[in-house]
Amino acid sequence: MRNKESTLRKLRQGYCPQELGAKPKIASIYKSVFKRLVDYRNLHDFFEIYNTGEPILKAWGFLGIYQILEGKESLNEKDSQELHKIIIDLLNEEREVTYYSGSVKTEVSLRDHHSIRVISLESSLVYEPVLEYCVSAKSDPDEVKGELLEEMVSKRDNPQVESLLLKYADNVRGEDYRVKLHLVHAFENLGQLQELKETEAIQAIFKAFLKQVQRSLRDPKETQLKIEELTRRKKTLEPELIRIAAVLHLGLEEETLTFLESLEAPFHELDQVAEEYKNSKKFQSLLLQKLTTLEKNPLLMCDVLRALIVLQNEIPQCSDLIIEKVNEHKLNDAGLIIELEKADIIDESLIRNYLEQGHEWQLNFIREYLNVHPEKLNQWSAFQSDAKKILHTFEAPISDDLKEKKRLVLRLIIDLEKLDLLEECLELFKNEEDDDLKKIALFALLKYGNDEIWMKLRKVMEKDSATGKYVKKFWDRLERREWQFHY
Repeated sequence: MRNKESTLRKLRQGYCPQELGAKPKIASIYKSVFKRLVDYRNLHDFFEIYNTGEPILKAWGFLGIYQILEGKESLNEKDSQELHKIIIDLLNEEREVTYYSGSVKTEVSLRDHHSIRVISLESSLVYEPVLEYCVSAKSDPDEVKGELLEEMVSKRDNPQVESLLLKYADNVRGEDYRVKLHLVHAFENLGQLQELKETEAIQAIFKAFLKQVQRSLRDPKETQLKIEELTRRKKTLEPELIRIAAVLHLGLEEETLTFLESLEAPFHELDQVAEEYKNSKKFQSLLLQKLTTLEKNPLLMCDVLRALIVLQNEIPQCSDLIIEKVNEHKLNDAGLIIELEKADIIDESLIRNYLEQGHEWQLNFIREYLNVHPEKLNQWSAFQSDAKKILHTFEAPISDDLKEKKRLVLRLIIDLEKLDLLEECLELFKNEEDDDLKKIALFALLKYGNDEIWMKLRKVMEKDSATGKYVKKFWDRLERREWQFHY
C-alpha cells in the first residue's frame, strides 16, 4: 500500500458505507482515498487495513474486501485462508462504528453492520468460516446468527446443519420472533436439499414456537416488546410455521386447523397448506365453513378459494362452488384468476357471460384474464364475435353499460395489440359520438396502424375538416406526452 500511514490517518477521520448521504469531509475521504484503493483491486491492502485492529479501520477494511470480492467465485489458497480468519473475527466483533447518512447518526457493531455483506458474497468464498462461526458460537442465538443460518448455512447439503439448527432452535429466547423466523426458513431450505432425519425433534420445535407465539399474544405483559411490534412479528411467524410445517410434512394438522379457525388476515400460502392436508375431511370441512364467514374479507376469500382449487378433486362439485363464490363476492384478483385457469375452471362461456352482464368487476376480470392468456382471444371465435358486435353498436346517447363494454374491448385491442381488429376501431372512430371512446380508438389506430389503415383514416380526415383537425390535435398531444396515453 502506497503512503500507508497517510492513508490510515485519513481513514481514521471517519467512516461511511457509501458516498451518498455522508458528511462532505467523509464523502471526500470515501471518494479520494477508499474508492481509489478499491480501484487498484489489491485485496491485500484491505487485509492490512482490517488487521490494524481499530474498529473504524476494520469497518473500512471489510467494506473494501467486500467491494473487491463482489461477484468473484474463487481465491487462491493464501487469500482464502486470510479471508477465513477475517470472517471469523468480524462475526465476533462487537465493537461499534459510527457514521452519518444525512442528519441520521448510526451506531452499530461491526458484526451487525457487515454481516449482510458477508451473506452477499459468493457462498464458495465464505461458507466455511460462516459455518465454523455458527458451530462454535457460545452466546444465545441472535438475528445475525439466524440470518447466517437462513441465507447461507442451510442452503448447502451438509450433514452438520440439521443438528446445528436444532441446537439453535432449542436455545432461542421466547421473544426473539425474528430469530425464530430465520430458523424455520432455514429448516425449509434444508428440507429442500436433503431428507430431514430428526423430524420428531423438528416437529416439537415447531409446536413449541407456535405455543409461545400464541401465549405471548394473549399475555403481552410477559415480554418487553411493545404490543404492536409483538403483534406484527406474531402475524409474520405464525403463518410461516403453519406453511413450512406443511411443506416439511411435520404432521401439525390439529395446530393448522386451530390456526385456520381464527384466521382473519390474508394467507396467500394457504394453497401450499391445502396440498399437504387435502385428504383430510376435517381440513376440507373447515375450508368450506370459512366460505360462509368471509363476506367482508375478499383477500382471505381469494386465498381460501385458491386452496379449494387444490381440493377440487376431493370435494364434489367444488368447481361450481368456487365460481359461485367468485360471482357472489365479485372477485377479480389476478392471482386467483391464474389459478382458476390452471385448474381449467374458466372457459369461453363464462367469459362471454361476464361480457354480456357487463358489471365493472366482470369486465375487469375479463381484462385480467386475457392479459395473462392473450392466445384465448384468437381461439374464442364466439367471444370475438360478441366483441365486434359491441363495437358496431351505436347509441345516442350511449348508455353507461355499452360504454364500459366498448371501453373494455378497445383496451383489449391495445393491450394485446390485436391488429386484425383495427378496422373495427376505425369504424368506431367514424361513428361513435362519445369523445372518450373516440380517443381510445384513435390511439389504437395511430399507435398500431399500418399504411393501409392510415390511408383509410386520412380519407376520413379529408372528407371532414373538423375530423382532420381533431386527429392532428390528438397527434400533437400524443407527441408532447411521448405517446403515453392513459386509456
